[in-house]
Amino acid sequence: MANTFNRSVAGNSAGTVSSTVTTINGTARPRLVYPLMEKLDYIKTPFTDLIKKGEAFDNPKMEWSSEVFRPLTITSDTAGYAASGAVVTINLLAGDGAKVMKYDIYKNGVTSEYFMVTDISTDALTVVRAVGGTTVAAVPAAATTFTRIGQAVIEHIDSPQGILSRGELTYNNVQMWDHGITISYLQNNSNNSYLIQGKEYNSELKRQLIEIKRSAERTFIRGKRGDASGITLPYMMGGLLYFTTVNATAKSGAYMAESDFLTITQQAWENVGPGMIGEKVMAGIFAKQVFSSWVDNARRADFSTKRVSTVVDSYETDTGIFEFVPSYDMPADEIVGFNPRDLSRHPYAGMDWTDEPQARSGMQEVGHVYGAYTLRAPGDRARWKITGFSTTRADYPSLVTA
Repeated sequence: MANTFNRSVAGNSAGTVSSTVTTINGTARPRLVYPLMEKLDYIKTPFTDLIKKGEAFDNPKMEWSSEVFRPLTITSDTAGYAASGAVVTINLLAGDGAKVMKYDIYKNGVTSEYFMVTDISTDALTVVRAVGGTTVAAVPAAATTFTRIGQAVIEHIDSPQGILSRGELTYNNVQMWDHGITISYLQNNSNNSYLIQGKEYNSELKRQLIEIKRSAERTFIRGKRGDASGITLPYMMGGLLYFTTVNATAKSGAYMAESDFLTITQQAWENVGPGMIGEKVMAGIFAKQVFSSWVDNARRADFSTKRVSTVVDSYETDTGIFEFVPSYDMPADEIVGFNPRDLSRHPYAGMDWTDEPQARSGMQEVGHVYGAYTLRAPGDRARWKITGFSTTRADYPSLVTA
């Protein structure tokens, strides 16, 4: 016998109804079926299962502070700056100015000079040179990496604006799913033993719930944010890949090497440090095979070997231990690393997964199952991705076993 879950409808305790797939609600009230979504078989949704479910919200554009982890490095543009001058302007690459606070101390990675930031204008820093007893030195014309040492605030001044307060305000949209169900009265009331208590409507409801769960899983991963435009375009929510932008490598059809993986994870590690870097790796099955081939590309076995494994589920590097999560819904030519604790999925108001009977027209059972959700995805600097790599097996010699 299926479990029964009693839930209030849209926050109204008077509207509590039974939520099971073995009964049809005769009073024509909506019934929340989200508990059943967690118990559906036949379909695996690894990403949805990894991220927590948050509270409902009531705004089609869910807004939040970007909550990016503050990076440890910034980069100058190609102009560099001179060897003289106690106070100079340093121009950074576009966007790097948002990573800096006043009175930050940075170290020049080429000359070992320390400088202190006294003003920030978009991507232009005003700095005091040669602090901490270091020596003024010229920066080469090429881009130079500066490493943040820490903040040293002067006494008796106004508090400098915090980095996250100056950060970009990001948002995601709600996205709606709606599947109609129409079953003839005779069909629904024929006692077919292979159905759930002979009710075709309930059997169809379960099939539609499985389809919606598949669709939501893929959207949580691959969705692209889009705004509604009258009645022609719907709200669309961005997914995991859409909100992973800082540490990203595009291979443009080239093969994915182990060094690509090590380099991009090092970049994320340098941005957020240990303990925060995304160590769950979502990948399609081909990319998973590529990972496994890095460890044992010979695949040799002697006559006494009864079992050979070519499966690698985790990969330990100097930046962390990465656990691979194969996903049918990932693009074949992309992988992404993330922390499940940084992400959450949220239903919209009273539109959690719901089955609602509708007015009949003729001798038929009519209803629909619907829901609306969004993904909350802060912590972009902790995530990373590699995109556009070759999926041609011949480009990976270690995968060619014969």
